[in-house]
Amino acid sequence: MNKLSLLMIITCLASFTALANSASVWKVSSGEHTLYLGGTLHLLAQEDYPLPSEYEQAYQAADTIFFETDMSVLNSAQFQQKIGQIFRSDIPLSQQLSPGTYQKLLEYFTQKNINPMTFQYYKAALVSVSISMFELESMGFNTTGVDNYYHQQAMLDNKKVQWLESPQSQLETLASLGDEDPDKLILYTLFDIEAMPESLGAVHSAWREGNMERLADYTLVDLKKDFRQIHQGLYVTRNQNWLPQILKMLKDDKTEFILVGVSHMAGEDGLLKQLAQQGYQIEQLSELTAQ
Repeated sequence: MNKLSLLMIITCLASFTALANSASVWKVSSGEHTLYLGGTLHLLAQEDYPLPSEYEQAYQAADTIFFETDMSVLNSAQFQQKIGQIFRSDIPLSQQLSPGTYQKLLEYFTQKNINPMTFQYYKAALVSVSISMFELESMGFNTTGVDNYYHQQAMLDNKKVQWLESPQSQLETLASLGDEDPDKLILYTLFDIEAMPESLGAVHSAWREGNMERLADYTLVDLKKDFRQIHQGLYVTRNQNWLPQILKMLKDDKTEFILVGVSHMAGEDGLLKQLAQQGYQIEQLSELTAQ
């Protein structure tokens, strides 16, 4: 089993006291061409604010703010309805899963006072994400994350906003996560939520420090081993799709600040490694550089 639940891997959610001198923000440059990469957590608690000053440094320096996807559409009521449509399944959940796994899921639903019929005609991926959300809400994670925070700020400041992939594409990627092995996905989620508090603390600390080696250990190593298809779809393929866009930005006269899930920065397939291999200079921002 992986160290983190699926939703934590997708969004790297956490909220604990930060003691670091650096953050998950990097300056990427070649000659006079510069952009900034910022690793995000998509959901936080109130104690996480204010964010590290390195984020504000990159935001103020940027002409355009890039997000994974169109945040305005993603947060719209119309798109929320589409989520239900994409995650729908003609096969009942009781038939998608083995009897033993479904029984364990029913036990969880009973414990949490959740009507199992709510999820009967949805894919295992939605069930996994929903279980993680239930647990995170009970732990107090209900505050705007890094990407939403800066999207709202950009709207107020009339900064130009763009994105790397369409909301539809992102949603279809997430909806397919359990297709490889629904049983394994649900069992893994039920097992792993017990370790959430400890795991979240470790991930959050790595995010605040910008320690990508440690972050990869917690979010990518076991994922690649146990859920290769999910790792490929969530990280490798998307990073490969984003990289040409980023390289194009590094040839224009503007300065961009790109905000994506922090796990996209880490590991052998991460954006930092890919850009370094292309010959670009990578500088991690710290409290010193932010002053």
